[in-house]
This record gives sequence, C-alpha cells and structure tokens, in this order.
Amino acid sequence: MIKPETARVVREERGAGASLAGGIAVAVGVLLLWLLLAGSLQSGSIAIGLVLAAAAGAWVRLADL
Repeated sequence: MIKPETARVVREERGAGASLAGGIAVAVGVLLLWLLLAGSLQSGSIAIGLVLAAAAGAWVRLADL
C-alpha cells in the first residue's frame, strides 16, 4: 500500500498538466465514439455527445488529481 506522503510527492511531481491532458484526451475520445455510435450528425445527438464528453473529461481530470 502506498503511504499518503508518498502519494502526495508523486502527485506533486507529476503536476496538474498530466491530468488536464488526460481529461481532454478522454473527452475527445468519448465525443468521437459517441458520434460514431449515434450515426447521425443532428444537433440533438451532438449536444448529448458534448455533455457526455465533458462529464467524462471532468471525471478523469478530477480523479487524476
């Protein structure tokens, strides 16, 4: 098990940039997969895809902090 002070040091060394880049990459991936699965480029399906992508990206961003 990782000690809390070790986890804090690793988090500080890695920085917030890694979690931001990961969140953006996940959001773009989720949006692309949603649009491929939806099959139509109507405004409603794009809006739902944007909401899902933003939620997944924010979740990854916060989980990686």
